[in-house]
Amino acid sequence: MCLFAAAAFSLVSWSQLLFQGSPTLYLVGMTLPAAALFVASFATEMRVRGLQERLTKGSGEGFYIDEDDRWVFGLLYFNPDDSSLMVNDRVGVGTSVNLARPAGKAIAAVLAFVLLCLPLAGVFIAEELSAPVTLELSGQTVRASHVLTSYEIFVGDVESVDALHRLPDMTRTFGGSADTFLEGDFSSEEYGPLKVCLDPEAGPWLLVRTKGGTAYLLGASDPARTTAVLEGLGASER
Repeated sequence: MCLFAAAAFSLVSWSQLLFQGSPTLYLVGMTLPAAALFVASFATEMRVRGLQERLTKGSGEGFYIDEDDRWVFGLLYFNPDDSSLMVNDRVGVGTSVNLARPAGKAIAAVLAFVLLCLPLAGVFIAEELSAPVTLELSGQTVRASHVLTSYEIFVGDVESVDALHRLPDMTRTFGGSADTFLEGDFSSEEYGPLKVCLDPEAGPWLLVRTKGGTAYLLGASDPARTTAVLEGLGASER
């Protein structure tokens, strides 16, 4: 099968080279080796299964164990008579879960739940990408937030505030980034460690240092909100 697969892939490569000017021949040259490889692999699998069955029946001593009936679709292991939770994969290197065990059912349920939640992850990512970064001065507290990231700074703890019209070069250590937001922990040679929550497309941005030594780089998606906070705090500009 390895030699046959190598030959099939070489034919595909030659097809790509020789039939670039003809879409029809190009498609045929791609499809025929793939179809031949599929037929050969299926025939080989059936041949191996037949040999395995003959070997099991012919041993007469139980030296060989044929568990084909315990593998659903050849992939899922279900054997109530096996007390093991984890078993070796039927083919190749790895392990599988015995779905007949209570713990195996629980693991399968969790994995199924995670897979079903994957579409929701796409919805969350889309929401995160479209959500604006907010910044406001409410009473004696500066609040910056974006989806799951939120910072609150008490005005009395502020040591200095600068308005930056250019973002420094930064390296992200933990957090998220996209064209419309930067959030989390970043590091800058110019300013050191930074807590960041800003829209990189909407300046200016606030560099806030607290008396405790923490530095924040903040900026709303709406520049007017950032300007309002600047005026409320009284910042120098850079």
